[in-house]
Amino acid sequence: MTVSGLITTSMKNMNMNSDAAADMHAVVESFIIGVVKELVCMSEKGDGGAEQLTWHGTKSDLLEL
Repeated sequence: MTVSGLITTSMKNMNMNSDAAADMHAVVESFIIGVVKELVCMSEKGDGGAEQLTWHGTKSDLLEL
């Protein structure tokens, strides 16, 4: 299941109306995008002292993300 699908399913389980669900989806999506942008910036520093980023999940999870 994709992250978007998981969010949608979770909101349906909470019986949210469509407007509230759309708002919640936008907030979660924005948060995830922000986190990924920070990770990309960390990996692009190239200052020699930056910690190497390593994915410890499955390849499928990384591609889905």
